[in-house]
Amino acid sequence: MSLTTSNQNEHISKIDDEGKSYPRLSANNQPRTSVYNRSFGRELSNFDSKNESILDGSKNNAQTVQNHKENFSAVLRPSVTNEAGLEKISNKQPQRKEIERIKEQPAKVSPTNRSAAEEEAEQQELDAFDNEKSSNPQFVTDYVKEVYEHLRETELQYMVQHGYITKSQQDVNEKMRAILVDWLVDVHLKFKLLPETLFLTVNLIDRYLDQVPVSRQKLQLVGVGAMLIASKYEEIYPPEVKEFEYVTDKAYNKAEILDMEGRILSCLNFNLTTPSSLKFLERYAMLAQTDEKMLNMAKYLLELALVEYKMLKYSPSNIACSAIYLINKINKKEGWSSIMAKQTKYAETQLRPCAKDLCMLLQNVGKSSLQAVRRKFSSSKYTQASKIQLDKA
Repeated sequence: MSLTTSNQNEHISKIDDEGKSYPRLSANNQPRTSVYNRSFGRELSNFDSKNESILDGSKNNAQTVQNHKENFSAVLRPSVTNEAGLEKISNKQPQRKEIERIKEQPAKVSPTNRSAAEEEAEQQELDAFDNEKSSNPQFVTDYVKEVYEHLRETELQYMVQHGYITKSQQDVNEKMRAILVDWLVDVHLKFKLLPETLFLTVNLIDRYLDQVPVSRQKLQLVGVGAMLIASKYEEIYPPEVKEFEYVTDKAYNKAEILDMEGRILSCLNFNLTTPSSLKFLERYAMLAQTDEKMLNMAKYLLELALVEYKMLKYSPSNIACSAIYLINKINKKEGWSSIMAKQTKYAETQLRPCAKDLCMLLQNVGKSSLQAVRRKFSSSKYTQASKIQLDKA
């Protein structure tokens, strides 16, 4: 959806509420300021591809979006090879790869020592919970259970196989992916986009990189194209293409961005409706009766998981449930009740591996050079969820 010139200027002027002016358009459609570090990476070369964790950096925490330049300076340099950008891509639409994954087995939530009366009491409690919200049509209480059962059945279809970068990419590694996602978190925040837009963006990036070899010079272009698609899918007023030109410091022009948009859509066969961990969290957090602070802490964990490549081995529903489980443990509440096990079909033992990895992310986030998610959730809007202190075990 396009905006008129007057509305567009008003839209851009509202992007930043932290006192940092986002580039506003002048009469000749040129940005007046350049606070953003929009030169994410015109080129990428000579990157040291050691097996280093994203959270093992020793740099000081970044405080502004402009400090991304320091993160990228070591890896973004002119490349003497593959100046054409993308690797050779067949015009033939790529076939969908089979994802060889073992589905999580449904949790056994009815031990022999539980009485029928206890199970009936739990069911009545769940029914009462949904009945309280039956007056609000947005909760679709009549078929909300069927909706989430369908999401659980289809979530694996839109997941990439963990380790796909090693198999599919020669010029891009997991560290570069993490830098890209971290930068997109800042762009997403400055554009004031919906939370679901960010999760869809990362999903599109991973699914595209799983199928198409991309040069490091074009990695940022893939990220921008994916966010443009996700914005059009989720937002009422998505940012215009010229705004994405500015945030990339005009490393790519309008034609290149639109071309990448078409490539991604064609590659994914226009399959954009994917279940995200945030969508599962919305339902499961209500069932767990989490308060606002705990909910923001769980959302913080989900976005940390977006940046971390190794978290791709877990399904979105598992990550959402594990975040709730971990937050309950941190707040010294019951970790995983029988009601939650029955509704989510996850036993506590199925959540512990993912919860452990989330806990490691939380413990080590201060050491990372990628601080966009932490900065975002340090604001009062998110009840300063990222300021939680978690001692190492």
